[in-house]
Amino acid sequence: MAPSYGLLTYPAWPEYNAGDYIQSLAAAQFLPRVDRYVSREKLNEYRGDKLKLIMNGWFMHRPDQWPPSPDIDPLMISFHLNSQAKDQMLNAKGVEWLKRYAPVGCRDPYTLENLSNAGIESFQSGCLTTTFENNYVDRTSDIYFVDVLFRVPGWSTSARTPREFLKAIFSGDITRMSTRGKLLKQLFSEELLTNAKHISHYHPARHSEKERFEVANNFLRKYATAKLVVTSRLHCALPCLAFGTPVIFVHYGFENEYDICRLNGVTDLFNTIYIDDKGNVSSNLPLKGAIGENIAITNPDSFRADARRMREMCSNFINDISLRV
Repeated sequence: MAPSYGLLTYPAWPEYNAGDYIQSLAAAQFLPRVDRYVSREKLNEYRGDKLKLIMNGWFMHRPDQWPPSPDIDPLMISFHLNSQAKDQMLNAKGVEWLKRYAPVGCRDPYTLENLSNAGIESFQSGCLTTTFENNYVDRTSDIYFVDVLFRVPGWSTSARTPREFLKAIFSGDITRMSTRGKLLKQLFSEELLTNAKHISHYHPARHSEKERFEVANNFLRKYATAKLVVTSRLHCALPCLAFGTPVIFVHYGFENEYDICRLNGVTDLFNTIYIDDKGNVSSNLPLKGAIGENIAITNPDSFRADARRMREMCSNFINDISLRV
């Protein structure tokens, strides 16, 4: 029997992150078709035709829903095990399931360390969004600021939705609303900040699944043709590497375990500006004053070997029509 092919979708509470759908589009490029959409948070509920599913990305908000259904045949690649879900997902049943479908390709050192410590055969694969190909011929003069310093208090981020504004009030961030603006003016020229297009990966939950994929595709088109992208979003910066688009990743604070586990080792792939929680700035690219719109930078290419390996593994998995369920 020929397999069916699945693609991950994601919950929205009360908005969604287009970066999740960018990760699914990275998997979709290897599929002959999509027969079923499967929610990342309800993988254990799937029942139906035996389903080949590339399982890349961040796992998961509902670790009590792990492991997935026996009707799913997964390729575990570009897998991130978050610190908040780790203990539940690596219980006896979870470890047994992961061992069955090993080796597991891990997106980051944190995931690799925890899976290895649990006796699960694993390796560091990198992120599947670095396997995109740039099919656009021409570049525009567009410069995008994509959720830059989105965790830092500022009016444009904290007032984005009523929910975010309430969070700012209850957390006390309402008293520090000028912080983000001051940091941006310290790092970038006024001309660049004025001329850049400021966009966000957050969108309202009312979008249908079809619309969410269209939004993600539109972001990828922007990134593939841009002159420069500045971001604090992994799934903006990583596709930019694949597209050969100059990208600067702005890494602020992120001293909590949740962020350390997903960012450490990954931000080394970019031209990165680091800002600690006291506002001290360092960088792995030369900084001489505020960055202007004509900055000439080249992306590191250390991701390429991992990207080639992931492309081969995904192609082999999809081309093999046998099922392990």
